[in-house]
Amino acid sequence: MTRSILKLTIIFACTLSSCNAREDAPGQSRTDETQAAPGSATGDPAVVHHPEPPARPDTKRDSIQLEGTWEPITATLVKPQASLPFSTYVPDDMAFEQNSADEGEGYYFFAEFGGQKNENAFMLVFILPQGSSAADAQSLGSAFIASRSGAGRIANVRYGEYNGRFFYVAHAYPAEFGDGMGPRTHFIRTNWVWLNDGRSLESTLQPQRG
Repeated sequence: MTRSILKLTIIFACTLSSCNAREDAPGQSRTDETQAAPGSATGDPAVVHHPEPPARPDTKRDSIQLEGTWEPITATLVKPQASLPFSTYVPDDMAFEQNSADEGEGYYFFAEFGGQKNENAFMLVFILPQGSSAADAQSLGSAFIASRSGAGRIANVRYGEYNGRFFYVAHAYPAEFGDGMGPRTHFIRTNWVWLNDGRSLESTLQPQRG
């Protein structure tokens, strides 16, 4: 009986020692397992997946401040085919148009107050082709201001960069349109989302100069 108990004790001790040998030492990681990098199905840290933002409704009710008073509006989702995919909301009294050329892709938002489109009152987001430089964007922006400036008119440009592509956001309209255009174009800009990674348009613009 004593020998049997002794034999069982020795077997149990050996088993426990074997289990402990397989446990990781404090501060060490297992080398026989590979963990995928965050956002990567392959484990390659260089491959990071940015999921597309959640789907947005085709229309939404919101409000903008016009002449000191908050006014309710209905806005429509715009999600065009673009080399840098994006979506934004456009107030119903503005019209969206897309115009692409060799120089780049232009996305226009025209005033359509009272149901009448005004081609002299708009916001433009112009994205230059791959391989263009910041200097190219500034050259085009300067040309825009020179062609749209004049007595009683507003013309300004802000520059930005996203995913290695340069672009500018331009505004041009008669000065008397300022109270109506400012809040509406601000609404479009702040609702603009780049669909590759969900970043906002505002976050990819250079700081506005004073």
